[in-house]
Amino acid sequence: MMGANREELVQHARAYEEKSLYREALDIYKQVLEQDTMRHGPNHQEVAKLLDVIGSLHQELGEYEDALSSYQRALAIDEEQFDEEHPQYTLHLTHLASLYEVMGKHEEAQPLYKKVRDIEMRTLDPEHPHFSKHLQNLAAVHESQGEYDLAIPLYEKVLELDRQTVGEAHPQYALHLNELANLYRSVGDYQKAIPVYEHALDIDRKEYGEEHPQYAAHLNNLANAYEAMGHYEEALTLYERILEIERNNVGETHPSYAACLNNLANLYESLGRYEEALPLYNMALEIDEKTIGENHPNYAIHLNNLASLYESMEDFERALPLAQKALVVACNALGTHHPDIASYLNNLALLHTSMEDYKEALALYNQALDLDRKTLGDDHPNYAVHLNNLASLNEVTGNFDEAYRLYQTALDIDRKKFGKEHPQYATHLQNLAAWYERNESSDKAVELYEEVLQVNLRIFGEDHPQTQLIRDQIQNLSNTLDDWSEFEKEFSELEI
Repeated sequence: MMGANREELVQHARAYEEKSLYREALDIYKQVLEQDTMRHGPNHQEVAKLLDVIGSLHQELGEYEDALSSYQRALAIDEEQFDEEHPQYTLHLTHLASLYEVMGKHEEAQPLYKKVRDIEMRTLDPEHPHFSKHLQNLAAVHESQGEYDLAIPLYEKVLELDRQTVGEAHPQYALHLNELANLYRSVGDYQKAIPVYEHALDIDRKEYGEEHPQYAAHLNNLANAYEAMGHYEEALTLYERILEIERNNVGETHPSYAACLNNLANLYESLGRYEEALPLYNMALEIDEKTIGENHPNYAIHLNNLASLYESMEDFERALPLAQKALVVACNALGTHHPDIASYLNNLALLHTSMEDYKEALALYNQALDLDRKTLGDDHPNYAVHLNNLASLNEVTGNFDEAYRLYQTALDIDRKKFGKEHPQYATHLQNLAAWYERNESSDKAVELYEEVLQVNLRIFGEDHPQTQLIRDQIQNLSNTLDDWSEFEKEFSELEI
């Protein structure tokens, strides 16, 4: 684009952004930055604006250290040019906080969000849109830390402000409904989540029609909820529709199309339809390699999912190098101290457990838990998941007392974070029930399985596969107990 003026360059860059061609957009914005720096000097407010845009593009590309440097340079200029109540300063401070959150640095993000909130409480009317935005940011921080009881009221306040400002037919209201539904889904309250998702979709449909990216994104969240509830046919129909929308909007070589392929493959894997899942995962990875590259966090996610599929197929020779590569990519993209790294370590430990390589699995679980403690704390739901998996490993290796202790600790965290009406609590209680069953305490096992059944009935309903599985387990155990009781009765009547 030699000879193009600034306005033309910016238009080209924005066109690339709209197509999610972030690398191409970034290259052009860097040219504009050079021009503006020469024209205005390095500490001009226009230079700060461009640095903020460049930071956002690095963030989209998963280049978080480069994004951090750009955001910090922008803020340094803002601090020279403005007082802290200037809108540009608070906007750029919010972007830096958001990046810290993505990087898993919640301790750095939270004070920045609070600083912005305090500034805007002094300068803005509570009904101003920016005030609502900072409530959302704080809610997101609480959500990332598993503090759902603090996040939900903040989003309810956001929706109340929306009703007073933009009204209930506005796309912004739909966005915030969708976020609240996501929180309900996180706490396992699908009965609340589903109608809120549907309400958001009704608004999208009236405002945009059924081919818009926002409609597709919200439809995807509804599909996720149906999948979690075991309503697989409904989920499959929605995922196929979303894929069609994305194909029409961005084509079959776009990162968002790859994400849709990945979601559909996940569902096929859950259904045991491995041969249908496999080509979809591979297609998603091929798109990633051509668009976002092999150093992006999403590439690591898709690699990990393909590894999980091969593990389900018991093809460990293919699964292991993929899981190891996913961990390396995630570490390079996110840094080794990001909380998501613990999940990659956990997944690799699960794979080693399946391969009966228990020594390596134990080392990986301990690494994951150590990272959880440092980044999320030892009362986070993710920590409970990883404790539960370590408990299973201890049980497999004959350390029954340690397994029992870990199962109980995981359940204590679940109770404190979710109460007793959450899928994670039910899963971990089911594992403890199985522990009692394997340790010949069938009466206690039946008691716990009965509790699991009641939770599953309330959350998922009668037709969910997990509900049916637990019901069958209780029946089999009860039959065993009845047979044993009959044997004891007959034995006692024998004349010896």
